[in-house]
Amino acid sequence: MGKDSDSSDVVSCSSTSSVDSPPWPFSIKGKSSDVPVPRGKAAQEINDLLGQIQDTEVSFGGLAYLLPILPGLSVTDVGTVALPLRGEMVERLKLQASEDGPQSWVIPADQVAMANPEWERGIQMLCAFSADKMGYKDIALRPRLAKVIVRGPQGSRERQLETAAGRCVATLVVQPPAEYSGGDYIVSQDGKASDARYELGVAAAAFRPHYVVYSADSSCRVERVTSGYQFALEYQLFLLSHVPWDCKKRASTLLLGKLAEAVGQLKGRPDDTDNLVDAPTSHSPEKDSSETDEDYGVLMYVLSKPYNRQDIEKNGSEALSSVDRDRFLFLKDANTLLPPGKHLTFYFASSYFSTEQKDTKEFVAWHLMTGSLLGNGTPGVLFNSLNVLNPDNKSLGQLWNNNSKSERFGCGRFAIVMWPYASDILNAMYLMGIASAIPIILKRDYLSHSTVRELLKNDMLRYYHFARAVQASKPPIRLLLLCEKLVSTIIQLDDVKLVTSFFKKYFDLLREEEKTEFLPSLAMLARKFEWRYAGRSILVAIECRLHETSLNRALTLAESLCDIPPARAALTIFAVEKAQSLCRVRPDALAFSQNMGLLWKNAIASGNTSTFLSVKNLVAQINPKHLGGIVREISKYIDATSAPEHQATLASIAWTRRQWLINEILICKKPFTWQVPDTNFPHSADILAFLQAGTRSLVISDISSMSDARFLAAIISQKIQASLSITADRLGQQAVVRITKTGGHFDSRRLEIPTYLAEIQRLGQLLPLNENTNTGNTKIPKSAIATKRPRLEEPEVINIE
Repeated sequence: MGKDSDSSDVVSCSSTSSVDSPPWPFSIKGKSSDVPVPRGKAAQEINDLLGQIQDTEVSFGGLAYLLPILPGLSVTDVGTVALPLRGEMVERLKLQASEDGPQSWVIPADQVAMANPEWERGIQMLCAFSADKMGYKDIALRPRLAKVIVRGPQGSRERQLETAAGRCVATLVVQPPAEYSGGDYIVSQDGKASDARYELGVAAAAFRPHYVVYSADSSCRVERVTSGYQFALEYQLFLLSHVPWDCKKRASTLLLGKLAEAVGQLKGRPDDTDNLVDAPTSHSPEKDSSETDEDYGVLMYVLSKPYNRQDIEKNGSEALSSVDRDRFLFLKDANTLLPPGKHLTFYFASSYFSTEQKDTKEFVAWHLMTGSLLGNGTPGVLFNSLNVLNPDNKSLGQLWNNNSKSERFGCGRFAIVMWPYASDILNAMYLMGIASAIPIILKRDYLSHSTVRELLKNDMLRYYHFARAVQASKPPIRLLLLCEKLVSTIIQLDDVKLVTSFFKKYFDLLREEEKTEFLPSLAMLARKFEWRYAGRSILVAIECRLHETSLNRALTLAESLCDIPPARAALTIFAVEKAQSLCRVRPDALAFSQNMGLLWKNAIASGNTSTFLSVKNLVAQINPKHLGGIVREISKYIDATSAPEHQATLASIAWTRRQWLINEILICKKPFTWQVPDTNFPHSADILAFLQAGTRSLVISDISSMSDARFLAAIISQKIQASLSITADRLGQQAVVRITKTGGHFDSRRLEIPTYLAEIQRLGQLLPLNENTNTGNTKIPKSAIATKRPRLEEPEVINIE
């Protein structure tokens, strides 16, 4: 894996422009007849040990090719038994048998003899074959005939666990040629989801022997025979006396120890299990020239058969079966004998191909062993450095079960990729991409120095793929948590140079709401490093296209860093600039900002006269109508000990607000007045009557369209001089003009007068005594133009048809 073959952040892929010679899955190169061999002593030893883990079965059966057709079986006082059994022979055998249930009989083994010498040799070979399949590799099992069973129509056997005593490890049922139907053997074992069924009464049963083997810890039942006669010889398979009873366990323990020793020889870097004391170095999975193949371990075990992707994603490693499951558990158990840093870490990788124009591309999707998808769908690195394990010594053609290269298009296969835990993060970064490696990184309690420096290394191609993965990921990648973890480690590293790299590579990819959530970590950086070194990066980081968001971030940070004067001053200046930009767009925006009080507070605390005057000018631009909340906020930070200029500024703002309140009271106390210099307009008589009446609103209907209603509303607005709301509206399907009185008695602001008076009283406490004048005797001037008092007893609404 060279430096020029960086990973995508989601998957790894390779491509070739030759459709006639596409790569094998996982970019393995070679001919169909080539046999992959792992590189390095440690990998070869692991491969050999895995090869000793074969598919052990608790039950199996079928046609007994190792046995002669006829055993030459004879029974005491009966003679040679003709096969397949017929009714007359069964009647003779019953005389020497004991009943074993309805239509079932058992003949003791001591009354049976085999005349065919090939039969015993065949039984020995079948016994050796069975021992190997059951995991007793190179361990002989001794067969002993236990009984002969005859079952007629309706004969069966209930489920029962084998109770053979002593050193019996399995039961071998051999059926010489027989003609019958039904009588299937059903074998069960604890922990198995389904039973194994063996149909021995098939058509070929009349011409060749068949067999079933099941372990001693299994239970077996025989279904009802429906016709004919079932004839079976039941053997018990014993361990020899010199073989330990727990030989399988002992052999497994020995193999496990050897495997752990071989795995321990694999080397990984950087070591994320050590304390944060390693030197600042940069590593990649590309091997140094001084290293051998066994110094660095990224191993891949291709699963022996295809697996359904949905099963893997749902059940993870629990979806594995037979030898794949046994080998994975064997590798997993080896971890228990190793220190944490040497533990193997496992991942599923699945390979599939797609053809775009003339290029064939391979994609590799990565999964945790729980089945969770880490990434999928974007091209990435070649698998040049994967060390392929081939415990079954298969050729490439056998490995993929494809004889034609063209069949490889569309194939999907899984492999288990593994490496030492100590190099987990770095390998995940290069093989899966940074985005896919984030869940792995977040599981770590801490990161090594070299890992953090590798994460922050300036690599434009890797950054490009990472940025694309972050933008395309659904659900969103947990980038905020990664940034928080990186900041914690950068602070431990005490390297200010990494701060700039961090902001460029990771912080800039955060969503705006995540950047705001990240403010506590920015405060941590500012506290660790001097503001003159980290301040510029932090100010750039809190910048946002929304001026109000930038303002809020700056003030929040200023509060967090209030004990660091340079940081507080710089952040306050930044906040003032953003406030000025905001007010240029919306002059009254600060009136509704929750942080106006903090802006005032930090402007005072900065000690910078220019900054304070800028804030004062910003407040002066605000409409007095909106100054109420601002006065409440800034008054929290002014008291008798405040500087005179600060007290005077607050008094000026309070006086402005107070005057506005007084004027509002005077205006809304005026009576409703109106003037109509020209009465030559539609509905004038009705409107004049409405103006003289005490009703609040008038609805003019009988208007043909909304355009006519708008035209009439415009004419009325020009002809009448009064406090009115005149609007074109709809009443159901009909266009209308609605006229509402808004002055005098009808002024809704009159409801606010008690509130206004209370606020005037509070504001008076903020003013010097010579400005705190009494407005109790203020006169409300009379209107001089055509004043009419409303008659309150008239109806509220008049409708004119």
